[in-house]
Amino acid sequence: MNAHDIESLIADALNLAAADGQDIYFDVPDGIEQLNAIQTFAQAGVLTNNPGLMLHLDDGSEFEITIVQSK
Repeated sequence: MNAHDIESLIADALNLAAADGQDIYFDVPDGIEQLNAIQTFAQAGVLTNNPGLMLHLDDGSEFEITIVQSK
């Protein structure tokens, strides 16, 4: 597994949790309902070769998370 695989895994998990905050199979963290969209850097059009995520919140704020493989 590489950093791009981790990027996709986290994005998919966050999108799943945000889409169904009432899922009976796992507890979702408080605040997850504020996530409006989660995209990989490539999906969001971020001009970088680094893997990462762009989180869009309901209040219009955005966060970028860069993923770096440490080993």
